[in-house]
Amino acid sequence: MSNNDAVFNKEVELLQKAFPGGHLIKLQEAADYCGCDMRTLEARRDFPLIRLGNKGVVSLTNLAMWLTVTRGKA
Repeated sequence: MSNNDAVFNKEVELLQKAFPGGHLIKLQEAADYCGCDMRTLEARRDFPLIRLGNKGVVSLTNLAMWLTVTRGKA
């Protein structure tokens, strides 16, 4: 297992603990978890935002992958 796989699995585990029973979370919840403003996440082209009407949601799996990749760049 590569280091990125281990980091990804840890991110998924942490997200599942933070948001039990859900596969999709609201954009505001993702912003709170990431510690930033939701407008910042909306503006990022690489953020895995899903638009449902006028609401924004994100998949926990996609969020975990995004966190793994973006933290790897820091």
